[in-house]
Amino acid sequence: MKVRYERPSPDLSYTVQAPLFLSIGKGRDILVREWSLDGIRPPAELEGDGGNVIITIPFQGFWITFKAGLERDFETGMMRFSHLGERETQLLRHFYRQIVTGRVVPLENTIASMDAPVDIVPMIETPQETERRRRRVSPRPLRLLAILCLYGLLSVLAYKPVLLPILDETRAYLEPVDVARF
Repeated sequence: MKVRYERPSPDLSYTVQAPLFLSIGKGRDILVREWSLDGIRPPAELEGDGGNVIITIPFQGFWITFKAGLERDFETGMMRFSHLGERETQLLRHFYRQIVTGRVVPLENTIASMDAPVDIVPMIETPQETERRRRRVSPRPLRLLAILCLYGLLSVLAYKPVLLPILDETRAYLEPVDVARF
């Protein structure tokens, strides 16, 4: 017999008692008091086998709304969430964890969880990008020599039209003046 030990997971679908509003169309809103990541315990006024709804979660002074689907599970009596995208699932999981743990999260963390990218983009540099970046940059001594040559060339080109008149004017200003002539 093989025994496998697993750490407890906070993602288990415990039902929380927190307000969640379902808009099922034509101004018909239903308050659900028990819900989990898996779905809701449907109140008596929610009939049918499911459909598309708009979920609204009031949390710490602001309301978060997104579209979802509901499907009735006849075995458990719950209505399960369906048609949730990755962003909506992450957002629902974020609020669920905060309610279960009883923590007050900073506004920045909540906004960051809502602003998750739709497509996951790898944030590491590929070997091709690394090689391309290395090829573009020349060695530092070579860059320094090129800059010194550029400044030298600019000073030679600027000597006659810019520097020579300035030097002539300075020499004329600094020459001793014969006071006796006046």
